[in-house]
Amino acid sequence: MSFGGHVMDMIARMKNNRAQRPSQRGKFKEHLQQPSVNLGPPGKPLKFKELDSVSYEAWRQEFLIKKKADRSKNIKRFMLLLVIIGIFTWVVRLWAINELQFLGYRTDYATAEVFDVKWHHIGRGYYMQTVYYAFEQEGQRYTGHFEAGYRIGKLEAGDLVKVKYARARPEYSKFKTRLIRVGAQ
Repeated sequence: MSFGGHVMDMIARMKNNRAQRPSQRGKFKEHLQQPSVNLGPPGKPLKFKELDSVSYEAWRQEFLIKKKADRSKNIKRFMLLLVIIGIFTWVVRLWAINELQFLGYRTDYATAEVFDVKWHHIGRGYYMQTVYYAFEQEGQRYTGHFEAGYRIGKLEAGDLVKVKYARARPEYSKFKTRLIRVGAQ
């Protein structure tokens, strides 16, 4: 028997099995004939409260005022939710780009000198360098480090880099860019 024959045989067996199974339609039809919500005694029509035009207008005005208040409340809640999501997104972004350490501080930039570079293996023949830098601010020396890869390029001791630091706490610093000495090879 070829592949097509096997498939046709399988389809025929499935069809026969389905025909031999007892039908479940009766169970579903019973439930469809009876409503799931109790609307009152069977056979009696529902009676709704009759309102005169004055009480209907009073109810309608009260309903519209309540609807407007609910809409206003929902808009305020939605705006508050947007503000909370915005603040959370902003904080996560600051954390992701390593700027969260500067939150609440005035910042400035300084030129730092690389004093040590350590290479470490990151897998499959690739290496990254941990670059240690130092800069002076108000007569005091501060140090920091960062990971440098292909985009930054190979750095050596004595190279200059630009760092961002918090004025009030210069130990909070971050690498910004590589500086090239004019006249250097």
